[in-house]
Amino acid sequence: MKFKYKNGLLSIEFADVPFEVKRVFVVNGYKGEVRGNHAHRSCKQLLVCVSGHLRIRTEDLDGTESLVIIGSGHSYFLDTYTWAEITYLDSDTMLLALCSEAYDKNEYIYDYAEFEKMSLTFQSNVL
Repeated sequence: MKFKYKNGLLSIEFADVPFEVKRVFVVNGYKGEVRGNHAHRSCKQLLVCVSGHLRIRTEDLDGTESLVIIGSGHSYFLDTYTWAEITYLDSDTMLLALCSEAYDKNEYIYDYAEFEKMSLTFQSNVL
């Protein structure tokens, strides 16, 4: 999904977001900073790069890994149970996150070993 970005103004039509937006936050990062390193049980997110560039590495429960780089005005959808590591590639990088759920610390998965265990359980139930 690409948003209108012209003359320093980022315009987002919420009708284009694949869920009802219940929370929004902005994160500024320095060049080389790594953020994320977690997954969500119930929250979906649309990550929008407002400025600079982001490298987003993801892994979902079936073991599929993805690596993408997005720049200003571009977005990336994170589904539930998707482990994400986000690297800020420029000194002026800014991330806008649109979330499907209000903040709830209990729905975060911060322990990668726990995520791996969930992934193995998921994969064994699928096969």
